[in-house]
Amino acid sequence: MTNTAKKIVILLGHSAKDSHCRRLADAYEGGARGAGHTVERFDIGDLYFDPVLHDGYRTIQDLEPDLIRFQEALKGADHFVILYPNWWSGPPAILKGFFDRVWLPGFAYQYIKLRSGHNTPFWHRLLKGKTARLIVTTGMRPMFLRMLYGNFLQQVSVGILWFAGLRVEETVFGPTDGPHHAREDAWVAQARSLGARAK
Repeated sequence: MTNTAKKIVILLGHSAKDSHCRRLADAYEGGARGAGHTVERFDIGDLYFDPVLHDGYRTIQDLEPDLIRFQEALKGADHFVILYPNWWSGPPAILKGFFDRVWLPGFAYQYIKLRSGHNTPFWHRLLKGKTARLIVTTGMRPMFLRMLYGNFLQQVSVGILWFAGLRVEETVFGPTDGPHHAREDAWVAQARSLGARAK
């Protein structure tokens, strides 16, 4: 392992056993491990947790072991990679439910309180200093999606990752519909290169 080796957490946000996202995650992981980086991977379809906030944030549900394991891994990581398909201008519901459960005060952020105990509009970003990469697949051309919907990555990129202090870069692959073998080969090569560079 070299002095530039990093600890990377990969979160695959697509449950299907056969998907573009899974192949890209495999390529990223292979590139990272081959370059001497340490990788801990979490596949959303293999995790056991309840994605529903049954009482909102009024009470914090006890975290399942898989969620605790993820939190501990991310605390010790340098770089966080999330892969998911763009569905209805956002991530799959199970991935949003994952963040609803795990992205908690005391872990990802902490609001600054007044002496009265009430929250202010200001917060500490508890994951500051880490980097993140979104790798997102789309059925349409990414440029066309941006023209229609604006920044369709904003919910995860800004609302979740930036909010907690991570410095985020984004990679979007599409369109995934239609003949795509040569195109996907190029995407896989790019994901492997990103993994090797821990980017």
